[in-house]
Amino acid sequence: MINERPTKIYRPKPYLLAAEWADGTKFIIKLQSLRDNCPCAECAGEQFPSIDGKVRMSIPSLNTLKPGKYELKELNIVGNYGIQPVWGDGHDAGLYLWEQIYDIFEKNQLTEKQIQELENKYDKKW
Repeated sequence: MINERPTKIYRPKPYLLAAEWADGTKFIIKLQSLRDNCPCAECAGEQFPSIDGKVRMSIPSLNTLKPGKYELKELNIVGNYGIQPVWGDGHDAGLYLWEQIYDIFEKNQLTEKQIQELENKYDKKW
């Protein structure tokens, strides 16, 4: 786990997101992976204590497919904490801390073969 911010975040293709760190680590993921891992209470659910002291979790909203759901409009840096994406469906509540970003990229990194398959599939559409 790394708790530092990447030196570079960019989109090599409209459907991909890449991040590089100072130690030379570089990952490429599908934009869908970032959105599907949104940490906000609406997407991930929210924990709260009940009267009996046990932790309860609210049920996240149904993760339905909305137009623009996987279309990244903006990617804003929030202080020294992390990033906050703005998606094409208007969703902008997810604040991803740098550690979360690294974990998402590491767990969802694409192989060269997967990237090539996506390019073959999507580049004809773009």
